[in-house]
Amino acid sequence: MEATGLDGVMGADMKIIRRGALWCCFILLSSVSFGAAIEYDHLKWVEQEGVIRSIDWSTRTAVISGYRYTFGHSSGLDQPPVELLQTRRGVYEMLQVGMKVQFHFVVVPGTYRRVLYLRQLRDDAWLDNDELPDAHPPLR
Repeated sequence: MEATGLDGVMGADMKIIRRGALWCCFILLSSVSFGAAIEYDHLKWVEQEGVIRSIDWSTRTAVISGYRYTFGHSSGLDQPPVELLQTRRGVYEMLQVGMKVQFHFVVVPGTYRRVLYLRQLRDDAWLDNDELPDAHPPLR
């Protein structure tokens, strides 16, 4: 039995409605993600070097040379670029305690220090932060 014209029109209308709903969902989700983004342009970027002392995987934070820094949301969104010695593209989960790093961050007033970029340094690197006990490699 063939579909009548009315069934064909209903099927075409449903296809249009589904496409419209998908576009609405896409626009809604993209506006939510952009709306949740924090503008860091007005904040002062700071460059620092240090040693990773501890890492908290659940809160996406790390203590680097005595200060706690955050690495984006716990959902994994808004992650800063991480550059490791073995690869130019890394992620927060590849960091290890004891790594010497250079990083850029901003202090979000009254809340936290947010890492915007992190690069691993060689183990024998001399750190610019002389207050650290291990800023300079041991003499051999």
